[in-house]
Order: sequence, then C-alpha cells, then structure tokens
Amino acid sequence: MPPPSHAAYLSLNSGEVTPLLWYRTDFAKHASSCADMTNFLPLPFGGARKRPGTLYLNSLGTDPVRLHPMRVFGGEFYLPLVPSPGGPPFPVGGTLYAEPEDGRAFILAFSATQLKIYTLQGVLFDTKALVTADPFKLQFSQANNVLFITGPDIHPRRLVGDVATDTFTLEELPWKFPPLLEENDVESLTVAVSQTYGGLTWTSGVAYTIGQKVNVAGVGDYDVIANHTAAANNKPESGAFWAINWRASIDNATPTGSSLTLTFSSAYKLDVGQIIRVSEKRAANGYEVEIAATSANNGLSSAPIVVWGEWNFRTFGTWEGTFTLQRSTDQGATWTDFRSYKAEKNRNVDVSDVEDSRVLLRVKWTYVAAGTSDPKGVISSADAFMPGLAKVTGVTSSTVYTATTLSPIEKGTTQYWTPGAYSITNGFPRAVTLHERRLILGGTSRYPHYLWFSKSDDLLNFRTGTDADDGILEVMTGAATEPIVWMQSMKRLFIGTEGGEWVFGSETNDAALTPENLTYRQYTHYGSAYIPSIPHHDALFFIERQGRRLRELAYQLDRESYSAADLTRLAEHIAGTGITQMDWQQNKEPYLWAIREDGVALSFLYHRDEQLAAWSKHTTYNGTFTSIAIIRSTERDDAVFFAVKRGSTYYLEKLAPLQTGPTTYPHHVDCGVVGEISPTLPAPCRGLTLPIFRNGTIGTAVCHPSTGALSSISVATGSFSDEFHVGLPIEANITTVPLNVNSDNGPTHFRRKRANEIVVNKLEGYPFTLTYAGQEVTASLIDGESYAPTYTGATLYTHELTLPQGHLNDLAFSLSSSDAAPCTLRAIILRWDLHEP
Repeated sequence: MPPPSHAAYLSLNSGEVTPLLWYRTDFAKHASSCADMTNFLPLPFGGARKRPGTLYLNSLGTDPVRLHPMRVFGGEFYLPLVPSPGGPPFPVGGTLYAEPEDGRAFILAFSATQLKIYTLQGVLFDTKALVTADPFKLQFSQANNVLFITGPDIHPRRLVGDVATDTFTLEELPWKFPPLLEENDVESLTVAVSQTYGGLTWTSGVAYTIGQKVNVAGVGDYDVIANHTAAANNKPESGAFWAINWRASIDNATPTGSSLTLTFSSAYKLDVGQIIRVSEKRAANGYEVEIAATSANNGLSSAPIVVWGEWNFRTFGTWEGTFTLQRSTDQGATWTDFRSYKAEKNRNVDVSDVEDSRVLLRVKWTYVAAGTSDPKGVISSADAFMPGLAKVTGVTSSTVYTATTLSPIEKGTTQYWTPGAYSITNGFPRAVTLHERRLILGGTSRYPHYLWFSKSDDLLNFRTGTDADDGILEVMTGAATEPIVWMQSMKRLFIGTEGGEWVFGSETNDAALTPENLTYRQYTHYGSAYIPSIPHHDALFFIERQGRRLRELAYQLDRESYSAADLTRLAEHIAGTGITQMDWQQNKEPYLWAIREDGVALSFLYHRDEQLAAWSKHTTYNGTFTSIAIIRSTERDDAVFFAVKRGSTYYLEKLAPLQTGPTTYPHHVDCGVVGEISPTLPAPCRGLTLPIFRNGTIGTAVCHPSTGALSSISVATGSFSDEFHVGLPIEANITTVPLNVNSDNGPTHFRRKRANEIVVNKLEGYPFTLTYAGQEVTASLIDGESYAPTYTGATLYTHELTLPQGHLNDLAFSLSSSDAAPCTLRAIILRWDLHEP
C-alpha cells in the first residue's frame, strides 16, 4: 500500500466548471475548480465566501419588472427620512447598510404599464405612465441628468431628473429636427399641402398695418409692408401704385400649430403620430433678396427670404450707413435685430451662418450718405428647398391624411417629401447610445440596420448634411438581414447585430465620426442577443445570440484586430436555457452579475490581467431572481439590487455589503431585515421558521403568518441597538470535482481510494455540513475553540473532521451552510490513501 496522499484545495477561484472537465487532470485549473458552486462567491485570493443575503426594501407588485439604475447629478434630491405608515421597514443598524449619496441615486422599475422610481432605501419616489409590451427590450443611455429610453414598441423618450424642483419628467423626445428616412425618389408620387385660410381676407375699405398677412380670393397671400387705410392702392394687384403697400408673400406657408391636409397622388402608408417633411423647391428668383443702399430706402427692409440651413450676406458697391440683419420665427409677425454692419464707404461684408430651424431673414437699411457703384445688401440661401414639418393626426383614406404643422410648410403640390423614421408601421429604435457628443439611435423593425446620428452637441437635432457636425443617416452595408440589437460607446462605437459585431472608426485613426468619415468594419461573426452589452475597462461583454454564451470583445494588439473570447467555455452549462439581463459590479471585487431565464442569478469573478474567471450560481428560498441593477459607489461596495419573484409578487431586494470590520456583522439571509429586537417581517417570510444571526450567535425564530412578528426566538436578546439579522435561509453549497493525482503508474481516476480525514480552514468558527460518500458529517472544532462572536479578520478556525470509512473510485465531497452565519473558506486539505489489489 502506498503512503497516504495529501490533496490540498488551496484555491477555489476557478468556480464551477462543466462536467465535461471533471476528469481532465491536464486542465490547468482542475485543482481549483468545483463541480457545483451555489450561493458562494469565489474570491480573487483563492478561497470562497458564502454570498451576502438580500435586504427587503419594498413590494413591486404582481407585474414583471425590469430594473435600471439612474444617478442624478448637481445636487441633492429631498428624500423622506422615515418610512411612511405601512411602508417598508428600513434596514437599520449603523452605517453599514446606509448608501452614500442616497439623494442622487435611484432604482427605476419598468413594468408593462408604468415606471416606478425608488430611492436606494426602497421608498417609492415617483410613478410615470409608460406602456410597453416587454420592459426587458428597453435600452438606455444617460447624459448628465437625462436618461434616454428606447424600445421596439415605444416612441423614444427621456427621463429628466430636475434637482431644482426635486422632480422627474418623462416625455417623448421633443425633436428639434426628427430622424427621417430617405427622400421620396418617385417623381410621380406627389403630395399636395392644403389648408383652409386662417388669416385675414382682403376687404375693401379696411385699414391694414405692417406685418399682417392678407389673402386675396383667387389671387394669393400678400404681406402688408406699409400702414394704409381705405384709399387708393388698398387692394393688391390693383392700380399703378399698389406695390407701395403690398408685397406678394414669399412665405406662403401654413403656420406652426395649424391644421392641414396632405393628399398623395397615389396610395401611401403613414401612421398617426408619424412626422413628415415636405419641401417646396424655390423659384428661380427666390434664392436671394436685396435692398439698395439709397436715401429712398432709409429705414426700409428687404423682402423676407425663407431659410433653414446655410445662408450668406454680402454687400456690393460703396456705401455709408448701416445694414441690419433681422430674423422672424413667427412668419413675419415680429422681427428681431441680430447683426448689424456699419461703414463709411470703405467696407465690404461677406458672412455666412446656419439656421437650425425654419425662419425668415431680411435686411434693413439705415442711410447716412450717398454711395457709388450700385450699393446694396443681399441675403441668399444655399438651400434649394423650403422645408417644413408636420405630424399626422388622422387617416382619411389611403391617400389623404390630416396633420398638424410643426414648422411652416409651403402650400402647394411637390414631389419633394421625406417620411419620418419612426411609426407603428416602421417600428421604433431598439438601441441607443451616446458617442462623441452625438445621440445615436439604431434599428427599427422595418429598417433593422439603419443608424441615425444627431448633430454634434445638439442631441435632438437629426438634420443631415455634409458639414462635420451635421446629423448622419447610415445604412449598414452588408447587414441587410442582421438587425441591430445593441450599441456601446467606448473609444470606438461598437454595434452588435444578430449576425455579428461591428466597430465604427479606424484602429489607427482617432478622427471623429463625421458624414465624410464614417469607417466601420465587422470584426466578429458570432451574433448578439437582444441584451445591452456591458463596457469593462478596455473591452466589453456581450451575450451571444442564443443567449447561452458570454463573450468579451477586445482589441488584440498582436493580431491588430478585435476578437471575442468565449468566457463561458469552461462552464458551457452555466447559462442554462439563456441569460436575460446582466450588469457589472466593480467594487469590492469585480463580478459580472447575470439573470437566467429560470430565475437563477449568476456571478462571474473576472479580471483578465490576473487570469481570474470563475462562475457561480445563486438561488433564493421560495423565489426566483428576475432582474438586476447595480449602482456604482465611490465610497463603499457597489450596491446590487434584485427584483425577486416570491409567489405571485415581485419584491425589491438589495444585496447586503460584504463584511467590513470587527464591529459589524455580515447579513446572510434573504428578503431579510436588520436591527430591531422584534422587527416586522415581509410577506415572503411569514408562517416560516427563520434563521437568525444576533450578536454573533446563530439561532431560529418563528414568524407569525399574518402579522410578521417573531416568536420562539432561540438566541438571547440584547439592547435595541444590537444587530439582529433575520430572513429566509440561504442554501450555500460547494462540491469539488473528483480528486485525482498522478501516481507512479498513472492518474488515480477510477482507482480505489479511501479518505481518512478532512481539514477545513475558515475565517469564522461557525458550523457547516460536510457530505462525503453519501453521508453527512457534522463539523467539530479542535483545540477547545468556540464559535467566533465577531469577525476580526485575523483569527483562522480549523475544523478537522474524520470521514466515514469506505473505498471509492472517485473522491469528492460537498460543503454546505444554511444557517444565518458567514462561511469563508481559506483552504481545504483531504488526507487519503490509494488502495489497489
């Protein structure tokens, strides 16, 4: 018989691995792997600790909810300091469970009918109406205090936190200029804009004043350019001198807010709420207006010109006086001076600018002295069209629609019109991100591979053009059958589609994305699930399209390319039937948290540089995890929040922080409360015998089925300030892979072995259960040690257990803990012999 062998599990930080690796002794991480790791967290240092429990915060109702974090910057929101009557019990007991900067962080809970906004202590702060078929298909991107929200069945929205008024506002995005599709290219398909005239109608003998717009039946619209009464020249186009008082209206448009009718020349589908741009081509003499710099024009203004986009002002000849540029945003009712140019016969002016909305411009002349060479000032528009916007309000037929004017539209018939991008028929953007100071919206049901980029630093303006800061409409070439499912901004813009992963921008060129510089390539072809990716340092996590693999998209310097490593390769079973949501916890340790379809939570300890990659599963008593949100903290552990379904109700629960010092106790029960001697327990705990952890001692208590009060408490009571942890039990378990070593005649797998003793080194002295060869072994302490009342961070407790006799082909054991005490494993040593005939 060979001498005894001593096998040490000094590391468990490879987590749970696939059963296909249990017998692979040539696998480098075999000795640090587990066959099962449930409700334990692998530690970077080699051990593993029982996961913290959850604190009950509030009931979320009976509808499924999707959680999302939101921080509001720039000041403190007012928050209630005590719970309202009948509200949730606050987790008390010192500063351990108090969140830093509570007043600036919130948990958003989206259901199919509404958005509820909670403080980090679980207090309902506000409720907003929001209807969506599936809250888990919503995607988010935040800029300062504005959270942009998109989904395949909702108009893009924004949630704005206002520090000054302590309020939130949820609204559809108020486009400055909306995202559009390509302009109509069918010459014969025209649209006629008509409106029952809502202004003045010319009447003989009536006095008119400057700025009025008057319609002359059968002739057209005219602007009053001089005050006049019932006299000669009272009627436009009548008499020799009518032009002194009247000018044919250049802006022959329907005013903003007015009702109009859109009539197409043949059937065309528009939806109520859809926006349409209609443009009228300028007449040959409609590109510029001018005024002569003469004494006769002193104090007069040129005719107005419609401008939306680039314009230019130039002077000609030698002039002495002042040209003043004027702007009107209400179709000429009022005018505002915005620039002036003064000269004494020695100045030429040539300036350009851009108007971001539809306006009228004109130039006013103030005379000082006579000039030479035909002096004048000229305003010209660079745009050949006069565009306007309308929103459809009703459907009369397949060719006729009613609409409301969003910006003035020229009346008449035109072939130049562009449909809005988003509608019931077209769908709404499924993905959103902010990149290089642009808001980017991507992928609708009808146009799944389209991207809309806003103007730089103008997030609600999607007007396209050729200037570097103009908006962009991009159709991803080669992705016709690959819908966009997520977008992520890092140094580059990353886009995931169902067919592969794309990177916008060159690896060697840091130039900004512009209409003339929009380089993008597909680097991987795995395809992504409709789950937002997660940025992680210089890489990002995404879920492969079947939902069962986590990949890391990162740049490989040696290959000068991007690749997407499979981070579930060693635990190919861990995702079950699929992952539905994930979030990243950076502190205290780096864990990716994910939610599976079956309600199991997953944690993934990951640090590429330290070669840490360890999966573990997390379950909860009589419940399932359904959603997760993580709030980043600058002072303590990042706060992890879960939506947990228990029975027919969803609850908001927060993962307790890891134990941080000798004067505080860890929390190792779920849906629990902390602090009071006789707390009231929430509904999921009622009618059960619950584990208790009080003053470092473990015990049980009975929870009343209706009141939630505790009785039959098995641990001694203390002062009111003593920490008292009670809630649902956490069943934590670690099962090792079959033990194997290489002996003189080969590996020891499937060879007769007998284990004699196991030594478990822990940071706490609390009990646990060891299962070996189908039998449970009760933990006992050596050297007269007693259970540790507090965690000092220094004392190590060694449990030395004698194992049942028996010869086994495979040596494996399970270590489990179900009471309310912590369990932090440092090392496990198994003493055993190899026995063969």
